Amino acid sequence: MSLVGAFSLLAPSEFLAVGYLLGGWPIVAAYLLFYGTAAVLIIRCNVRAGWGRRHRLALAGGTLPTYAWHSFVE
Repeated sequence: MSLVGAFSLLAPSEFLAVGYLLGGWPIVAAYLLFYGTAAVLIIRCNVRAGWGRRHRLALAGGTLPTYAWHSFVE
């Protein structure tokens, strides 16, 4: 479960950080790559046996600190 939380903390952090590093069409490609990779990983893990409420909570809860620290940068 801690891997799910770590993934949900790092994936949005990379998504937000790439906005400061790239511009134009490369950022579009990076966003599509991040969205696609995250979607595939989440869907593949979601259909496995043993995936439950705790994993969904870790997935949702890991994104909250990312958007909290990003709000201070804006």
